[in-house]
Amino acid sequence: MFLAPAAFPLGIADVGLNTVIPAFLVSIIILNNRYWKIGIPVAIALGLFGTIFPFYYPGAALGFDRPPEPLYTILTAVYWVPSLIIMASPIGLRLIPKWSVSSDRRQKYVAIFLAILAAMWLWWIPWTKPYWYLFSYAAAMGVATTISYLWWIPALSLVITAITIPLLEALSRSGLPKVRDAVW
Repeated sequence: MFLAPAAFPLGIADVGLNTVIPAFLVSIIILNNRYWKIGIPVAIALGLFGTIFPFYYPGAALGFDRPPEPLYTILTAVYWVPSLIIMASPIGLRLIPKWSVSSDRRQKYVAIFLAILAAMWLWWIPWTKPYWYLFSYAAAMGVATTISYLWWIPALSLVITAITIPLLEALSRSGLPKVRDAVW
């Protein structure tokens, strides 16, 4: 933030958007068997926020055009409905919390990947919408951006999972005291 201030136009808010929110969402999904009362409403709130902001509210009052429908609503739903399904299904309520601490490497990879993927889909909404508002994105630009990230989020989730699992395995062998709710 201090080395390249232009890369962080929202200042300290960018720290939350880029680091705190993804970590919070991954944690909530991995611990979904206990924190589903927080995670599921957060997913629904982010979905509603992502659907209406900024093109419907504040919308025309601040010069935002309406996006093409139903394309925009369907594309926005891709970013939060699958995460909500994962979180509200037995996969998210039982398997991800169980498999994320499993000694079976395949189960751990699947659980961590699904948790990261669901979190990254949800994270995309609060990560992009403030910029759309700040830089007055046209509705067509919002749709194009929404389409362009459809491949990027699963790819990023795969890369993060490939880095995370070896780190978790190294932590489990390190002899460090285990923190409560740690997946290693």
